Amino acid sequence: KMFTTLFVACLLVSSLAGESESTGSIGACISGACPPGFQCVSNECVAVTRRKRSLCPKEQIIGECIAGICPTGFRCDGVNC
Repeated sequence: KMFTTLFVACLLVSSLAGESESTGSIGACISGACPPGFQCVSNECVAVTRRKRSLCPKEQIIGECIAGICPTGFRCDGVNC
């Protein structure tokens, strides 16, 4: 029980001390799991996005944004890079 309390406290402190810019993450995955409505991406729980129609032509899309982030040189249109 003490270990669980310390573990949760460490997660809370690290999330409060994290970056000020939000990437849609609610915190770290715990044993690879996240709450309902979230998925584990790069050990972070991010909101599951519903597919929306892309704003860009299909031939210009390289893939989906991950937590609103795309590779250098690309931007997220809300769904795709």
